[in-house]
Amino acid sequence: MKGLLIWTFALLAILKLQGQTQEKLFSGDFKGFNFDRFVSKIESESNHKFYYDNRWTDTLEINFIADHLPLSNILEKILKGTSLHFAIDLQQRIYITHEREMMTTLPEDFFAERVANSAIESGFDLSDYENEQGKIRTAEQKVYTIGSRSAGTQGNATIAGYVTNQANGEPVTGASVYIEKPLIGTTTDQFGFFSLTIAKGKQKLKIQSLDMRPTYRDILLFEDGKLNIEVAPVFR
Repeated sequence: MKGLLIWTFALLAILKLQGQTQEKLFSGDFKGFNFDRFVSKIESESNHKFYYDNRWTDTLEINFIADHLPLSNILEKILKGTSLHFAIDLQQRIYITHEREMMTTLPEDFFAERVANSAIESGFDLSDYENEQGKIRTAEQKVYTIGSRSAGTQGNATIAGYVTNQANGEPVTGASVYIEKPLIGTTTDQFGFFSLTIAKGKQKLKIQSLDMRPTYRDILLFEDGKLNIEVAPVFR
């Protein structure tokens, strides 16, 4: 009897969890709706609550029929081609933002407690952090061409440069600069200088250093050349 009760409670817990995680589907003819009217309908049929500035949405015109669609799909259709974004948190709250996307959850390693506490104590400026991370992401999205394409991709070439701290411009000593396939690497000297001879062609250059966030650079290597690299510090 006791075992049966345990299984019953476990089954009920699983069913409850599934009910919480399953996304509600919406149907309706939204042709001719403005955004305020659309919001009122969704809020009346669900536990969702919208947060937005009417000035951003007063020109939105909705002109489609939804047939058993998740709300996220409907919002994507409504906001497509605009500068507006949406985010839905775990409490079913929906935030409409202008130009900048909003994160409702943070990556698991974004802030350890120690990092968060020391950031507050040191007067850490989140906007500065966002700017630095934006620069790093931009650099990682580029492909850097080293040398002239006419030199071809046969043989080896040497890439050299300096690794510096993005926050203060100081050289980063002892940073590892390497490629993985095959594993070839070097470390920076006291001036942050490195020199690495690798096969020509497309390579992913990885950079790691103590107290610095790992980063990488995609390169097309045709001849010996120079590439300076900035790395962002880990806030402690």
